[in-house]
Amino acid sequence: MATALVGSPFGPLRRWNLETGESDHLRDSDDCEAVASVAQGGREFVCLGSRQGDLQFRDLATDTVVSSCRGGSGWVSAIAFTELEGRAVMVVGYGDGSMELRERPSGRLLARMNGNADWVHTIVITSVDGRPVAASSGSGGSVRLWNLEEQAEAVEAPAHSSRVRAVVCTVLDGAAVAVSASHDHTARVWDLASGRALHCLEGHTDWLEGVACTTVSGAPVAVTSGEDGTVRVWNLADGVETGRIEASDSGLQLLSCGHLEGGPVALLAKKGFDRARTAIWDLDSLQISGVFEAVSYHPASAWAFVDGRPLVVIAESDLGGHC
Repeated sequence: MATALVGSPFGPLRRWNLETGESDHLRDSDDCEAVASVAQGGREFVCLGSRQGDLQFRDLATDTVVSSCRGGSGWVSAIAFTELEGRAVMVVGYGDGSMELRERPSGRLLARMNGNADWVHTIVITSVDGRPVAASSGSGGSVRLWNLEEQAEAVEAPAHSSRVRAVVCTVLDGAAVAVSASHDHTARVWDLASGRALHCLEGHTDWLEGVACTTVSGAPVAVTSGEDGTVRVWNLADGVETGRIEASDSGLQLLSCGHLEGGPVALLAKKGFDRARTAIWDLDSLQISGVFEAVSYHPASAWAFVDGRPLVVIAESDLGGHC
């Protein structure tokens, strides 16, 4: 069953059946601050991280608890799943900057990985030279790469001068790279093997809040959005801006990137406290190719395919969701 999970700071997690459109709430999930889901052994599982530092692994179909444990100090701020030497594991980040490697679904602690000085905003799993690694970002501007086989920090990339809000990983000329978006108005492209900065993507005039990667005409690009009201496209090979769109009356927010009918698109939303439409931005033509019905302030989205049909799930601030 194709399922979407929608979280809110004001209530429990909502579980949506993408095939029927029906939804319900997960029990006792009001204080959930981080969530990740995975298919394992023919079953769907979800891991919930709470404000008290608790971790709970559940069978998503039945909403029954498989295991639970007390994690590190502070809020659980990020969770990512991966495989390590044939074993299912998860990497967990906390509000005090600490990180842990845990077995799933048992939750058994395998290693602690300390090094972040503050809140872990993002954990992204990728591979460098065939080794599984985790890239993490923090409030102090750091981007760190962790060797999961050795449970040790492998690389610390030169820091941004302010909070890093998002990190994504991709491949550039056969090499693993990360793109980080920061409140210092820049995005940066890093070589993950060495930690060397390849490009600084400069042009935004305010905080960056989002970044996503895709390909346009076969070339890898990054798409960034900022509080300056613009969404911009950058060629990752040379760091040059190749396109932008901006709102005349309020800011734009990048929700996600994907492909529609074989072409690259970005999903955009107007920022503001009124209701506004969500737009599909064609990254080949740099033109708006379609709009969705109005949604409210600060939506989030995810792409899904159900029976071969592309769907986008949009969560909005009235505690609802659309598909």
